[in-house]
Amino acid sequence: MNRRDFLVRSATAAGVMMASNHYLFGAEGEEKPFRLALLSDTHIPENPPDGWNGYEPIPNFEKVVAHVIQAGPDAAVINGDVARLKGTVGDYRKFKELLKPMSDKLPVFINLGNHDHRNNFYEVFPEVKNDKHTQDVAKKHVTVIEGGGCRLIILDSLFHVNDGAGLLGKNQRTWLENFLDQESTIPTILVLHHTLGDGDYDLLDSDRLFKLLASRNQVKAIVFGHSHRYGYSKHEDIHLINLPAIGYVFDHKQPIGWMDTTLHKNGMSLTLDAVAAGKSQHGKQVDLKWLR
Repeated sequence: MNRRDFLVRSATAAGVMMASNHYLFGAEGEEKPFRLALLSDTHIPENPPDGWNGYEPIPNFEKVVAHVIQAGPDAAVINGDVARLKGTVGDYRKFKELLKPMSDKLPVFINLGNHDHRNNFYEVFPEVKNDKHTQDVAKKHVTVIEGGGCRLIILDSLFHVNDGAGLLGKNQRTWLENFLDQESTIPTILVLHHTLGDGDYDLLDSDRLFKLLASRNQVKAIVFGHSHRYGYSKHEDIHLINLPAIGYVFDHKQPIGWMDTTLHKNGMSLTLDAVAAGKSQHGKQVDLKWLR
């Protein structure tokens, strides 16, 4: 059995794995491109139908799961707002049931958003809380994975359940600062749920995050969700990637879908797979090169 087969089978046995320093895809030092499915805002309810704005999250997620399995990436990240509104145990049980066809075939890393409930999530996914690779950050769940010569740090921005605002918090920012200073050579992508503006429903400490990153040039991009919009922008030389939602959209022109992503040491390529709502950009590929 080769190393990648071992990692995939280990993840399958657990159902879902969260991993950290380091869940390595490929051999040590290998820079083979790493293919990753990026998903966000599934909003799965315990009792269907429980949709919003004319959309039903469960059928949307079932389509995305089927498409991801067909695409065959190395791993997947689900970037928060897994549950419908308040992160009930029932929500997570339904989510785990729907996720199983995917988690049986590839490692899946789950992040938390403002509609999630950390303790209820742990009740349904105890293997996540107890996984030996999870970073030790008080009251936060942080994961680090590596592939394609790059590193992803999955940060926890859950602040209050069913309240829009997010917060990394001092402990997590201090951990991130120390981690980046110890691991300064690998191109790094941060993944967190919340948007990075200065509004009441954004990441409340986004200004302190950007200040922390100003002198740490290994951070090349930040991936986030929360807005139920799809798009790209920059903060100075850091790429900002807003993932589309899966559960529903506020604007019918926005796509419901996921991003088929390839990481390599010099950048990343992202292709939109829109399964519902605004499909005008379905199949659009964006190639991002590291700018610093």
